[in-house]
Amino acid sequence: MYDPGFDTATAAARTGASVRQLNHWDGCGIVSPSILPAAGSGSRRRYALDDLRMLTLVRELRRCGVPLDAVRSIAGRLRARGLPGAATSDLLLVCSGDQVRYLGADAGELAAACRSAPSVVVVNLGQLSWPADPPKDETTGPLTREIEVAETRLQAIVTTDGKVVTAHCRAYPECTVQADQVEAALAALTERIRAWTAPRDAVRAPAEDRRPTSKKRPAVGSDGAAAWGASW
Repeated sequence: MYDPGFDTATAAARTGASVRQLNHWDGCGIVSPSILPAAGSGSRRRYALDDLRMLTLVRELRRCGVPLDAVRSIAGRLRARGLPGAATSDLLLVCSGDQVRYLGADAGELAAACRSAPSVVVVNLGQLSWPADPPKDETTGPLTREIEVAETRLQAIVTTDGKVVTAHCRAYPECTVQADQVEAALAALTERIRAWTAPRDAVRAPAEDRRPTSKKRPAVGSDGAAAWGASW
């Protein structure tokens, strides 16, 4: 099923970070939108729910004073473990510099990790305000994607309502299509526009069947013979 994701303003509101911070962290390679990455100045971004969870953790690490370079390293290590995800509410994260010293819920191992370095940052993931899943029936605003038809680039507009993804192009309103995934809708829209704009050549008869014919009607004489304007 197509995940519509969140635009930058919504991601900022749900994670407690500012739009400027999100753009900066994207540019630094810490957390980038996985659904629709930036494609130049002024382009729209779409974040997945897991991106928002990572943004929430990054915001907390920065609040604790962890440098950006260390945050980038920690985020990469957690992402390699499939975290943060929905099942992180009972975990404790212990960081020292750019190293993840411990990630778990065992008190003994937590104490050992805290003693393993002179300075550590401990984040209780259960205390973070994780962004929740959007309502299942939420209608998402339009996305703009680029498609190519016959070496011409067109702007496709994609919207989703529940499980239905609709794609259309303002230049060809007759070619609206629907699918259950955004890539399938874009592919169907491309094929529909290609078929719509294909040259409609009339079916021509074979050359031997296209001999010129005279439109002059023959004259009929009194004896019933047809005369073509010449003597027989």
